Amino acid sequence: MLPHHQFNVQYEDSKCDERIPMNAAINYYIQKKVDIFLGPVCDYSVAPIIRQTTFWNIPMISIGANARDFITKRKSMYPLLTRVGPIHHSSMVDFFVKQMELRDWTKIKLFYSRSGQDDLVIDFCHFTTESIVYGLKQTAGSKKTLDVSFTKLEPNSDLSKILLNDVSRDWAGGEKELTSTTDSQCSSLGENPCNKVF
Repeated sequence: MLPHHQFNVQYEDSKCDERIPMNAAINYYIQKKVDIFLGPVCDYSVAPIIRQTTFWNIPMISIGANARDFITKRKSMYPLLTRVGPIHHSSMVDFFVKQMELRDWTKIKLFYSRSGQDDLVIDFCHFTTESIVYGLKQTAGSKKTLDVSFTKLEPNSDLSKILLNDVSRDWAGGEKELTSTTDSQCSSLGENPCNKVF
């Protein structure tokens, strides 16, 4: 790649943990074995290392670091972090803002499962929802009134009740509270969400 230069790449498995990669980073630093960190990807692993590498003056390149703080605190806390990932959670805010302007919407309610998509990245859905909600609230400060809300779905959440009561009554102007859901009511919602696992 570069004439008269040799690259020696060493790696560790972060296991998407805060402690394991931090310990490895300290050991590499003490042994003077690092000029740049390539990764980790998981936000929980990136955060403690990039905070410390600022004091060591060692840059980090990561395709992860998707949490909102990695953008909002970029200059103050993460000046040596370079993200090379294809998308950032905050970029989805632009999509939602455009959709809301296009349709003249003033309210949005998001539902998420904190452990949804954990097979990709731990707390992926949490970080995504957080970025969208806080990004929309920040955008709303300069635009018309915007009502933004989110609900974390627990493993035992009754999704049909949440949709029929919270969404229908509170967000779509429905009047009556439904305490139970029949199969015919679920069928009217489309592909029988009462039997869906989210």
